[in-house]
Amino acid sequence: MLAETAFERQKGARPSKHGPLEPWTKRVHFKSGWQYADEDPTPERREARRLATERAAHGVCAQGHIQRPASVYTDTKGREWCRPCRSEYAARRRAMLAASGVA
Repeated sequence: MLAETAFERQKGARPSKHGPLEPWTKRVHFKSGWQYADEDPTPERREARRLATERAAHGVCAQGHIQRPASVYTDTKGREWCRPCRSEYAARRRAMLAASGVA
């Protein structure tokens, strides 16, 4: 294996010495300043990998929402809801009550 110091930066990443990176560099996430490419170079793949890591760390509810300890709601019947599920349930319930003329 070669040391990082054996490599040079890619040419053309910056138009001027202290300027911003060129747009083509945004498609690849570089792990170090020496610009070793990430194993999943596209933003879509990185986002999918980040979501998979979060789901594994926090758990997932029945609908697939990521569970975070601060966003778990327990109702009066002892059921646990994640915030997105609770919001969806409340919206459905309000719509049902409005349709029946109760509200």
